[in-house]
Amino acid sequence: MARMVDQLQNTVPDRTNAPYNPDAAETSHEWAARVGQEHDTWHKPDDGVTAPRPVITSVDPNPVTIGASVTLRVLGSGFVEGAVVKIPTVFVGPTTFVSDTELTVEHTVQATPGLRSVLVQNPDGQFSNYVDLVIDEGMYPVITGFSPDPMQIPLAGGYVPLTIIGTGFVDANPKVDAGPYLFDGNFVSETEISCAGFEPSKLGPGITPVQVKLGVATYSNYGSLTILGPPGPTIASVVPNGASQAAGVVTVVVTGANFVSGSIVRVAGDIGEQPTTFVSATELTAQIDPALGTPGTSSALSVLNPDGNASPGVAFNISA
Repeated sequence: MARMVDQLQNTVPDRTNAPYNPDAAETSHEWAARVGQEHDTWHKPDDGVTAPRPVITSVDPNPVTIGASVTLRVLGSGFVEGAVVKIPTVFVGPTTFVSDTELTVEHTVQATPGLRSVLVQNPDGQFSNYVDLVIDEGMYPVITGFSPDPMQIPLAGGYVPLTIIGTGFVDANPKVDAGPYLFDGNFVSETEISCAGFEPSKLGPGITPVQVKLGVATYSNYGSLTILGPPGPTIASVVPNGASQAAGVVTVVVTGANFVSGSIVRVAGDIGEQPTTFVSATELTAQIDPALGTPGTSSALSVLNPDGNASPGVAFNISA
């Protein structure tokens, strides 16, 4: 096995000491993964004893803010005197060895917002795993409320303008993150973000967590927005409000609110759902056959919308 490793060392070029090249095809994450994997595969110290690979468990502080000067603590195991902290594409100062579980480096954050890979390289050439360091813009928005809240889904779906109230908002391409959907926001002031294209029908009734994203990597806390289902139909009048079996089928005009295409007029009991024509959001007509009912009784007439919402019933009288 040792002979095989020696042969591999002699035949496979060691590219891992090459610095990260931002013009190359691979990303910094790919570079970090490659150097770690190749050192695991090909590195063998001169004394023939494989030293433990350094391992990073966390970086503190994380995130860091652009322009800040920080003492970056890299925590983990397997660090040795002479170990170096590296962040591809980012210049960092000299590394200080504190212990086999901690390294520190003085760093002034000058990179663009986003994620950067932090690695450790021991003097024997072995690289650690990489841990993401979040670089943000120093903005910490806080959501304190919404308007309207609760928000009701329109009968026909579509947009309902949402206003997000809080602090620390800036004009940095705001996005409104609601469940699996990301809506465009508009900066109004440091205390207000508007979202004209918010679509509650996509989210459905319930409590929806909403977050504001600013720029590349700055997020607010989550606020809870209550979304109500579409309003149900209501009946204002039924004309006529009864029918005679002797007269046969009668055309009944039902007025009210929140009617939609597909709304059905129904009469409780044996009459049931009757042929209905949608006239407008405030009017339906129905062909009711009183012969299906029982003479001398009063049954509840109601409207049922396709989403299952039903109006309260009003009396409809059946005579002989």
